[in-house]
Order: sequence, then C-alpha cells, then structure tokens
Amino acid sequence: HQKFLKVYKMIENPLYQKYYQTIKERVCPHCIDVGADGRCTLKSALDCSIMRHLPETILVIESVDSPKLEDYFLKLREKVCAYCMNQDHGQCVVRDMAECTLNCYFELVVEAMEEVKNKTS
Repeated sequence: HQKFLKVYKMIENPLYQKYYQTIKERVCPHCIDVGADGRCTLKSALDCSIMRHLPETILVIESVDSPKLEDYFLKLREKVCAYCMNQDHGQCVVRDMAECTLNCYFELVVEAMEEVKNKTS
C-alpha cells in the first residue's frame, strides 16, 4: 500500500504532470510505436514501459547527480528493472530483445527529465 500511495500522490503532483508532458513531447516522437500520424499505436499507456514505470523513473532521475549516463542506468536497473514483471533473476528478455521502450529510449528520457529537473531547481 505504501508504494501505491506514494505513486498516487506523485501522479497528482504538477511536477509529475510536467515530466509526463515533457516525455510525450521529447521522447514519444522518436518511438518505434508511433504511427505515421504521430499517435502512439499501443493499446494502453501501460503497454509502454516508459509510462508504466514513470513514477519510479522520476525518482531514479531525481536521485542521480552525475554527468555519466551509466550512473543513471545503474540506478534504473536497481530501482525499476529489479521490480519489473519482465525481470527474471536479473535477466530481462524484453530488454535483451530491444523491446523495452524504457531501456531503448532511456537516454532521451534522462535528457528530458534533467531539463525539467534543472528548470524547477
């Protein structure tokens, strides 16, 4: 219940909405799941690992202060991937097959979120 409440409170936060909007503007247009009309072809936002894990990813980005992308990836693996439904004893078939949008576009996610983070600091 604690995690659910924390995530729920985050979603209601205007800063979360800013992160969400920035991802939609800066990351989604580059995604392979976007059709020719510019719309996402996934049936639900929950089918997108970026959106499904957005609250946790925000916490990851906010907790890292490093110029190295590797540090963000390490924290992502520890705080998000470790609890993902696709994770199996440290292995992720979805990630290994380059089908995890969060992993594939994580550099863009970090850039977009850092921009928001720096504007609000």
